Amino acid sequence: MSRSELEVNCQLKAILGDISVTHLNVLPQLINATGNCTYKFMDNKHFDKHKPGDLNCIYWLENLLRVHLASATSLRRHYRWLRACRSNSVIESNYLGFAASLRALLESAGDVYYSLKYIPEILATNKTKIEEALSRKLTHVFVVCKELEDALIHHSFATKQPHKSPPSPHKAEEIQSYLSVLHNSEKIKQFYKELCDLTHPGMSSLNWLVTVGSDEIDSCLRIVGDESDGKFIQALCKTNVEALSVVQQQSVNLCVFCLWMLNAFPLELLHTDLPLDELGITNHPFKSMLEELMAPPQSPN
Repeated sequence: MSRSELEVNCQLKAILGDISVTHLNVLPQLINATGNCTYKFMDNKHFDKHKPGDLNCIYWLENLLRVHLASATSLRRHYRWLRACRSNSVIESNYLGFAASLRALLESAGDVYYSLKYIPEILATNKTKIEEALSRKLTHVFVVCKELEDALIHHSFATKQPHKSPPSPHKAEEIQSYLSVLHNSEKIKQFYKELCDLTHPGMSSLNWLVTVGSDEIDSCLRIVGDESDGKFIQALCKTNVEALSVVQQQSVNLCVFCLWMLNAFPLELLHTDLPLDELGITNHPFKSMLEELMAPPQSPN
């Protein structure tokens, strides 16, 4: 690694925390590892013709495919917004560009955590049933999981349409609802408001471009130079580095745990080599909880 890359990483750590550099190194591995899957979904008119054993197999296979798709696309979106934050902060300082990119990164993280937070637990809790379905052993009744369906639908298809009221879970929530599920949400929501003020046309998006001074009689205004962007970026994030680090971890770790749960099922197509050590989550409490949920019940002595 060249000196310039070291300097860039040190600067980025000061702005977005150590985890941002970890993610920039690890996410390309995950993106490459999740890029070879083709997602095929059966049309409803053909699906309804099958018997329960086949229905359960198709239903759960397609749900697991959707979990993989949601995780893979979320990681890619996170990576792109993180790269935009890096480019606008430590490569070519652009205060407004950085604010817009960071705002989008927070929105993305909130969306992921709001939509997918229960999916690993759902898969772990229903692991035996899902395995039976995949092996076509569930033949007496069609077994569905509405909670899983709704979460995946909301993540991929939630929208706001003017003059229309889409059915839940297709209805997108207000951004405050997505931010509320994040760690230290009140601080994050306040910080998000600052980013919105900067990116929307208005006083905050202009006033930073002007310095105010005075002489003995008059007030003096001067337009700041381009070299000031970096200072404003550092000042903007200075008191929020820890909160921003945790938000990034929440979003990426959740996607990784979704992929980790998919590794537990006999579907090599959906298996991913995961850098748990590099992400620091090999012994994460959430992973331990999932392992407990998947453990077979112990026979009474």
